Amino acid sequence: MLMKKMFPLLALSIIVLTGCSSSGTEEQNPDDLVDKNLDQIMAVKTPFALTKSDTPLLNTPEWDQIFGGDSGSEPKYDQYGEIDELVFVAAPGTELSLQRQVRKNTRIGTDTIYYKVTTPVYKGDEELWVDGRFLNLTEVRPQMPDASVNNAHVISRLRSYESLPFTWHGSSADGAPELLEYYPPAEEISLRTKNDWILKGFDSLGMIYRASEGQTPLDYKSLARFGESVFADLSQDPSSLPSTDPTPDPEAVKSPESSDKSPSTLNPEPSTADEGKPSEESTGETAPTNNDPSSTEAKPAEKPAESPSTLNPKPSTENGGDPILVKAQRLMKLIKPLDIIQMGDRVWIVLDKGEVVESRYRSKFDGSVQISSLLDAVYGLLSKGVFVKDPFEELENKQAKKFFIRRWANTDELLSELLMEAIKNGEEVTSFSTTTETVVEEK
Repeated sequence: MLMKKMFPLLALSIIVLTGCSSSGTEEQNPDDLVDKNLDQIMAVKTPFALTKSDTPLLNTPEWDQIFGGDSGSEPKYDQYGEIDELVFVAAPGTELSLQRQVRKNTRIGTDTIYYKVTTPVYKGDEELWVDGRFLNLTEVRPQMPDASVNNAHVISRLRSYESLPFTWHGSSADGAPELLEYYPPAEEISLRTKNDWILKGFDSLGMIYRASEGQTPLDYKSLARFGESVFADLSQDPSSLPSTDPTPDPEAVKSPESSDKSPSTLNPEPSTADEGKPSEESTGETAPTNNDPSSTEAKPAEKPAESPSTLNPKPSTENGGDPILVKAQRLMKLIKPLDIIQMGDRVWIVLDKGEVVESRYRSKFDGSVQISSLLDAVYGLLSKGVFVKDPFEELENKQAKKFFIRRWANTDELLSELLMEAIKNGEEVTSFSTTTETVVEEK
């Protein structure tokens, strides 16, 4: 009798459980099932890849939404006219380790696999996703060539980037033209939109990364520890400072009076927002205490162009009584080519005894790689910031803006490379010393 009563209950339980199981299967996302199947295949067959060409890496697999979206008319811009999702553009032959993959249909109906990857060249915190059409897959970890770079060529490349557009996290002079084929615009687009679409251009980190063939970091936290520190107490008498070349010749340094640039381009203020973290005074946002390089990156807010009267006082070689100018000239005695100067997320790369290069954001859809006076840059930094050896040290003034200098290039090798370049180009070297100034004459 008891068994007869239990049998209907048991049958009902089976039906309920079966129904729950069936309901769970119906609610399963098909993309998740495909993703799991692909994960299993990938883990066995193709764990590695090499980039075929300049290859964008984004922080999302939703590439179709970034390059055109539903309308197909323009990239996904943020309020600053930049593409937030770009992490960097990898050079051809960059090694990638494949972690996960997702299959999606693009706006034009193309079945595409997107890989979540890692790579030795990126130490930042963002996820990296790549369109599989940019990759050559391999079952064996690629053997990467020994890392070596001709520093003279690095300087030449940096100079060649002048006037290229500022691109948030950009690291390619030509961009990735394949993006126009894989994600074609639905209508005719302007040249500026086309350059944005293919991610053409640089920020300062991407610029030195690409010019150095991947020798320098792609994130600001790593850059703050890269190479070795360049520092001296600028309150000392100049004769007691370390003797390092190049020693600036005040008459040779381009002063604002002799510059062909307009007043608005002189004395770049380190607090002005550019490719990296904004300052408190330029955006109204709360900046990281002491400009901690490990802080999360933030986009700059637009800032109206400053009038000449609001700029830093022009450094002049005739203004010998200016204490900031005296310190600037002392600091320039320490600086060598390819030194990296950083304040927050704004970065300058030293080209020679008189010039620096940076890729600078100015306003929405406006910014470019610019070569400017080293003296102007150093003077502006000293006017607004505190020169420190350790960018992570706490300052007594919590609101102070810190700047620091890192040296990564072998200057002795650079001098030799510059000499060889001069000879190779048919130039007659009439004077060559232990300084970085090489005097050449055309034959």
